[in-house]
Amino acid sequence: MTSRTISTRMGIGSTAKVFQSQALLTSGLSLDETALILIRRGSKQVGYNGHEYHLNAGDALLVSADTRLDVTNLPATPAEGYEADWLSFPNHIIDGSDARAMAISSLSHGFIDAFYHAVAAIKDHAGISDKVAEKRLEEVMLWLEEHGIVLRLNRVEKLTQKVRRMIASEIAKEWTAEEVAHSLAMSESTLRRKLSAENAAFQQLLADVRMCHALTLLQVTDRAISQIAYDVGYESPSKFSTRFRLRFGFNPGQVRTQLIASQQAATN
Repeated sequence: MTSRTISTRMGIGSTAKVFQSQALLTSGLSLDETALILIRRGSKQVGYNGHEYHLNAGDALLVSADTRLDVTNLPATPAEGYEADWLSFPNHIIDGSDARAMAISSLSHGFIDAFYHAVAAIKDHAGISDKVAEKRLEEVMLWLEEHGIVLRLNRVEKLTQKVRRMIASEIAKEWTAEEVAHSLAMSESTLRRKLSAENAAFQQLLADVRMCHALTLLQVTDRAISQIAYDVGYESPSKFSTRFRLRFGFNPGQVRTQLIASQQAATN
């Protein structure tokens, strides 16, 4: 079985494959980069801003950075599971200030080919140059424009976004509000006041960035849960599991154990 991982090309984009064999509702999920998700098997239910979307295999979902969604990935069957590929765009290129989620149905073969050409470019550092990889992601953006979705160049980030980016850059670090405030050239009290004005709090952001990243690692990599806990700043797997359950309403093992079972069933 091929080991699963997140492939990244710095400054250009990232990609990974999601597998899930159990329908789990993930509430308030937020991505740190704008992402295009292409569903391969199963279906996806998305709640966003009072709207409900149901996407099937062959459909796609464009999610801007920092958009909060309620998501349920629905397996086609327990053995086949839910499968999707995602492609993210770096924040210095794409403006994620307008939080939104948009469903795209009936993708053409050209769109799908462009998507997977971009995925291949991000993975193949040796055979494909950065310049070619950039052009392949630009082609995906042009296909999005064909569907009326224009990704704007980045302008000004909210403070909440800046703090999330900083935490995500060294997610296992023992971040403090004082340190983040100093890095942003402001006092800790000013940081807390400005975050409050954006309906956020430092500890809440720290936990949310870590837990959302942990969920992604559970879905798209084969790392052990104990390693994922360490990767997102928890030396104790039990404390990590408790925090994860408080955030999402289910245990990390419910994502990983069911996935292993479905993969074993598929190979038997």
